[in-house]
Amino acid sequence: MTLKTTLILTLALLGASVFAPVQRVSAAAEVIDVDSDRQLFLDNLWFHSKQGVELVFHTPTSREVAIQPEHPWERTLIHYSSVVYDQGLFRMWYRGTDGNPWNIMPNGGGQTFTCYAQSQDGIHWEKPKLGVFPHSGSTANNIIGSPRDFMNVSVIVDPNEKPGSKSRYKMISRVNGITGFVSADGLNWDLSETNPLLSRGPFDSHNILLWDEQSARFVIYLRATDMSVPGPFHGGRRAIRRSDSSDFRSWSEPKMVVRPDEGDPVDLHLYTNAAVNYYRASRAFFMFPMILYPERSYPGAPLPGTSEIQFATS
Repeated sequence: MTLKTTLILTLALLGASVFAPVQRVSAAAEVIDVDSDRQLFLDNLWFHSKQGVELVFHTPTSREVAIQPEHPWERTLIHYSSVVYDQGLFRMWYRGTDGNPWNIMPNGGGQTFTCYAQSQDGIHWEKPKLGVFPHSGSTANNIIGSPRDFMNVSVIVDPNEKPGSKSRYKMISRVNGITGFVSADGLNWDLSETNPLLSRGPFDSHNILLWDEQSARFVIYLRATDMSVPGPFHGGRRAIRRSDSSDFRSWSEPKMVVRPDEGDPVDLHLYTNAAVNYYRASRAFFMFPMILYPERSYPGAPLPGTSEIQFATS
């Protein structure tokens, strides 16, 4: 699968709908029952023929900063965050560190924390004093956990659980494999019944937890090693695997789903996956993977490697 960024029709990003009868799908294609669900124009699936129409990728526009460092425990904000919308509130879990921003590994003199913020509009955020986890002798902060338990977390609201259920919020963490947690409020967490959920790595960077409405299964997108081209990551290149579960306890063996292909540079690595299931069209899956070129350099940068964001759909 190539990740060339030439994919999407303008209307798709505006939430366009198509309710064309299934007969409009090519006779050679499998009939797809769309019912009354919204379908996005992401590729040629819904076109029997096209004239004067093309799929165009539009460049994202930068907006205001949503979260920025304010406290000693978040001297640096790491880009592994997780955002959900639940009962009229946007909720965010993100990673901060009180150490040197270029020395953030566990033995680097600083400590990494999982922090929490919330917002009514998704633009202006507040960081409540939770009273959950101590920093410098006080729990008057927005920290929910340390790297002993939580690292690069991904959180969802389980649509099968009612508000107040002890398992309404589900989370995965990259500690001792992929570890699962459950919570009634998204702030105080307990280990899930079976752990680790997945134990065969690699698992570094940000592994993403989703609920797939179409298949009624939990899904994790995680790191893979592509051995088709020799590289510096365990002898290959970074790629993306997928695992799923019907009960959040037993998970399928992860399978490779996205990797660089022959049209990509040989030094291209799929570092993070940033997978989402579009809430307004449950059939549509997006990825915004960070592409890493580990051996390239940028003048004046303190560390090697350059990166960019690409876009993929399924």
